[in-house]
Amino acid sequence: MITLLKKGKISLNIIQKNEDKILKSKLWIKGPISETNFQKSWRMIKKFKDKSSSFTDVSSFVIMKELNIKYFLSDDERFF
Repeated sequence: MITLLKKGKISLNIIQKNEDKILKSKLWIKGPISETNFQKSWRMIKKFKDKSSSFTDVSSFVIMKELNIKYFLSDDERFF
């Protein structure tokens, strides 16, 4: 979500008017990555070194799997 905002896909005016709603939305989760998930992500990055996914992308998928999240929204064509 924040990436979409940063890339200018959503106008700054809309962001400013809805900042509280965006940050408090239950449609996304924010928080630190656990040591366990960090290690899982690190192993996955090493395993799929031919992919161009970032550590953040891989970490997102590790956490999504843990939380049984089946769908995601991204405008990144390279998203793992």
